[in-house]
Amino acid sequence: MDALNQPGNRNEPGFFVAKTPLAAEEQELWRLFRGGSRQALNVIFDCYARTLYSYGRNITPDQALISDCIQDVFVELWTKRGNLSESVVLLKFYLIKSLRRRILRRLSSDKLSLGEQHIPEEYDYTVEFTIEVDLIQEQFSQEVSQQLKSSLAALSPRQQEAIYLKFYENLGYDEIALVMQTNVKAVYNLVGKALISLRQVLRLPSR
Repeated sequence: MDALNQPGNRNEPGFFVAKTPLAAEEQELWRLFRGGSRQALNVIFDCYARTLYSYGRNITPDQALISDCIQDVFVELWTKRGNLSESVVLLKFYLIKSLRRRILRRLSSDKLSLGEQHIPEEYDYTVEFTIEVDLIQEQFSQEVSQQLKSSLAALSPRQQEAIYLKFYENLGYDEIALVMQTNVKAVYNLVGKALISLRQVLRLPSR
């Protein structure tokens, strides 16, 4: 799929799911991309578009806005490729960070255009933790599984986002702090408090 000419059906993103490249492969992709390879750009898009779309859906249900923002992220990436670093530590982190910033900017702009003068810092980040809950059902009773799902839904938006980035996207605490525009200590606190709540539901010992 051409990352710069994404299909126009906004309700069904139709992103091709490709295998996430290994670190060495990612560095080579990045080198080719910076050198002007449209094929490398398309491979990057195919590898990460669905991840970005899923992350965006946690911030807003507006599929058209998410698709537009993903498109904008890759257009900007391509336009500025010559000014980017020669090496990339974790491309997924870079893309998620860029998408988050762009979506929040669009949401803030939309609210201001509707006459809302105050944009709350705590936005409505909501995660559908279905995969983990399904797996847990094999080990715990249906009642406990439902309690866990309810506990996940009861976490604050920022706790849900931190948990998602940590355990779904496997980002480190430093990377999560940069994505969420906060400090590492705050991320530790968000994840720690969330895990305490979840351990209480599962009756697991605290670490």
